[in-house]
Amino acid sequence: MTDATRTRGQTILIAVTMTLGALMLAAVLSGNGKSYRNVGRSMEPTLPRGSYVTVIRTKNAGRGDIVLFRRTGHEKGIYIKRVVAIEGDTVEIKTKELFVNGRKVDEPYVMHEDDSVIGDPRDNFGPLLVPAGTFFVLGDNRDNSADSRFWGPIPRDTLIGRPVVAYDLTRGVWRP
Repeated sequence: MTDATRTRGQTILIAVTMTLGALMLAAVLSGNGKSYRNVGRSMEPTLPRGSYVTVIRTKNAGRGDIVLFRRTGHEKGIYIKRVVAIEGDTVEIKTKELFVNGRKVDEPYVMHEDDSVIGDPRDNFGPLLVPAGTFFVLGDNRDNSADSRFWGPIPRDTLIGRPVVAYDLTRGVWRP
C-alpha cells in the first residue's frame, strides 16, 4: 500500500500506534515504567490473558483506573484490577450491579460469563465503607475474579502503578 492509497483512518491508526509505542518506550527507558504480562482472565475483555501492559509508577488512583498492586501477605504475586471505589465511598453490589455511594455505576467494560446469581460475595456484596488509605478493586471479568469482594480493600502503599499502554500480537497496541 502506498501513501496515496492509504485511507485517513489507516493513517490515524498508524499515528496512534506509533505514539503509544513511543510513550511505552519512553516510560520504560526513563525508569518510571515497567512492562508486565497479564497471566489471568480477571480483566478480560479489557486485558486478555497473555497481553502486556506498560505501567507508570504511582500510588494514586481514581475510580475507573486500572492498577497493578501487590497483595499484603502475597508480595510475590502482582495483581491487576480496576478501582471502583476510593476511601470514603460506600460500595455495594446487588444482583451483579455495582453501586457506589448509592448510585448505579455504568460499566460497559464488565463481562459476566455466568447468568446465574450465586449470592455473597460474588454477586451481592456490602454495603461497605471504604477505609482511609485504601481502594476497592474489582476485575472486569466479574464472575472469574478474586478481588476486594473476597479479600477487602487494598492499601494505597501496595500500588505499583497504572498501565498507560497495553499490547499483544493479535490486538496490537491500545490504551487500557
